[in-house]
Amino acid sequence: MQSTIRRLKSSKKEIDSILNELCADLSRPRLLNILAWLLNHLLVKMYNEGIFIRESEFKKVKDAAINAQRLKLPLVILPSHKSHADYLVRKQCVIVYLGTYIG
Repeated sequence: MQSTIRRLKSSKKEIDSILNELCADLSRPRLLNILAWLLNHLLVKMYNEGIFIRESEFKKVKDAAINAQRLKLPLVILPSHKSHADYLVRKQCVIVYLGTYIG
């Protein structure tokens, strides 16, 4: 029993360490706003017809973000990696719809 508890505590520390490495550094909101603006213009050039996002699906993400914030839990949003643009589009959606980088 004690060895199981020690393994669980060790696993939790390792998971916390990994999640802390994945967390975005939001200590410079002005820089992040500039980068968000540049990314937006890049995406507009790449996808001149726009990017379609189902609002109902993004509402689920927003609700999860609100719950995670309320419970002081991390929220990790991962791209599907179907293309290299996935992570750029995901980041822009998070910036615009969740207001993550608004300073």
